[in-house]
Amino acid sequence: MSLKRNFLFGVILLILILPGCKADDTDATEPSNSRDQFLGTWTVTESVKTQAYIVNITAESNSTTGVYISNFGNAGLANKAHAVISGNSIVLSPTDQMMENEWIVNGNGVYSGTKINWSYTINDGADFFKITAIYSK
Repeated sequence: MSLKRNFLFGVILLILILPGCKADDTDATEPSNSRDQFLGTWTVTESVKTQAYIVNITAESNSTTGVYISNFGNAGLANKAHAVISGNSIVLSPTDQMMENEWIVNGNGVYSGTKINWSYTINDGADFFKITAIYSK
């Protein structure tokens, strides 16, 4: 009888104690912002220009998803396009935005591995270009 009582007491004790236990999550790391994979210097090859050029993607300081792309479309380092990141996607935002050089740009890309595959348009006031490009790190 004593063995049954001790067993029953042990089961009741476990039922009361176990719900209060939780896994130790001190080793868990916060997921990184998906924007981070887009930041940095990229080499661009595109369907319109025969020579590769460099762009730099930097974080927008007052946003967790916004970025600036300097030299977008090989427009010069002083010219920046604004984009928003969502997961592996990057979208120029606002659409039909005007850069400092008065080019109107619109488009989007998808991050895959160490590349961003882009599809965008540029209207430089004289010509309208439909461009596909690959940004490589």
